[in-house]
Amino acid sequence: MPTHNCVGCGNCCDGEGWVVFTAERFRALAISLGQTVDMLADRSGFRRYAMNEHYSRHGRCPWVVDRKCAIHDRPRPDFCIAWPHIAGEDWLENARARDCQGVVEDGE
Repeated sequence: MPTHNCVGCGNCCDGEGWVVFTAERFRALAISLGQTVDMLADRSGFRRYAMNEHYSRHGRCPWVVDRKCAIHDRPRPDFCIAWPHIAGEDWLENARARDCQGVVEDGE
């Protein structure tokens, strides 16, 4: 059975979609960057909504730079951490559809 080991190729981050942070992770990211939550929200284009979640205003992640995640080693959204397994049993199909370089085939 193939496995997944993220190599930071950025293919999973390519494209539009919602980027959702819990308030706790967003605060942790702000602290790790030496900013307040309000500063980070202003600079990144995120806004706070109900249920203490932060959503990207633009439908794209502001931390994708040259198709790479600029915060990969910092607090990230749960979705990003769980990718491609967020798709459940279809994770391998999902990863291959995005040309994920972290898919490790049997025997590799």
